[in-house]
Order: sequence, then C-alpha cells, then structure tokens
Amino acid sequence: MRSAETTSSGDHASAWPRLSAWLIDFLVAAVLAGSPALVTALLFAFAFDRLLPPNANANRDGSIGAVFGFLGVLMLVFGAIFLAYHTIATAKGGGFGKRIIALRVVNEADGARIPYGRAFLRSVIPLGFWMYMNIGWWVDNLWCIWDPKKQTLHDKMSGTVVIRASRRSSTRQGD
Repeated sequence: MRSAETTSSGDHASAWPRLSAWLIDFLVAAVLAGSPALVTALLFAFAFDRLLPPNANANRDGSIGAVFGFLGVLMLVFGAIFLAYHTIATAKGGGFGKRIIALRVVNEADGARIPYGRAFLRSVIPLGFWMYMNIGWWVDNLWCIWDPKKQTLHDKMSGTVVIRASRRSSTRQGD
C-alpha cells in the first residue's frame, strides 16, 4: 500500500498519458462489449417480429419497433459490459490502457486500491456528464490539465487520483 506522501504531485499522471490510456481502454472495452451487444441485439431484432401477435402490426416488414428495439438492446448490453469492464479494471488499479502506459488509479487519501463501489461511481460519473450535458464530459476530462493534483472531476467526486506507476508494479497490480 502506498502512503499519502508518495502520491505527491510529482507522481500524478498528466493529461496526455491519461488520454492515451483512456483511448486504449476505450478500444478494449468497445471490442469486449461490441460483439455480445451486437449478437444480442440481432437476436432481439429477429425475434421481435415473432413475439407480436399476428394482427398487432399491419406493416410487419420494416417495423419501426424492431429498429428501436435493436438499438435499445444494443445500447443496453453494450453499456452494461462497457461499465462492468471499467468498474472491475478501476478497482484493480486500471485497465489495459493504464497498465500499458504505466498509470494506476488509487485512493486519494492513502494510495490504496479503491473498492468496487467507488470504482463503479468513478466509472459512471463520466457517463452522466456525457449523457446529460455533453459539454460537462469535456470539462470533466480536461479538468486535469489545470488541477494541481491532475484530477478530473470524476476523480475528485470519487476521491481518487491517477498516478504514474513503475512498469513492474503496473503489470503485477492485478494479481
């Protein structure tokens, strides 16, 4: 466990390494979530027409309900897997991107790993910023440029910091 003194501003990750790690993690999560989400949504779309009673829809070929159902199921499954990846990865110190770039997410107070509940909070806050006020997502993620501890708003709200880790400790942290 790291002490609070070792998470001084010299150890805090700056914006470019964080962005690089985020891009890698985004791609990994998208690949992990995309396939199951697409398969589930396609199954739903094909089954949708079969679930309706025969006289429920006069225009059965090209049903708008199947299209919206497909998109809804796709987004729901994709979002759930995407959020699960980020929550689990954050609780373990960071996903593949943070490990490759040698960064780690830790508790601001003592430098320890964060529990799953706080990892979930840290993962869901940016989604809220993006969903409800898109400009908030940008402010959240750009906040680390001028913050003394290089924290984003979701770091501040969840009591975490992203620190630089040695390559050795960043590959062994998930054990």
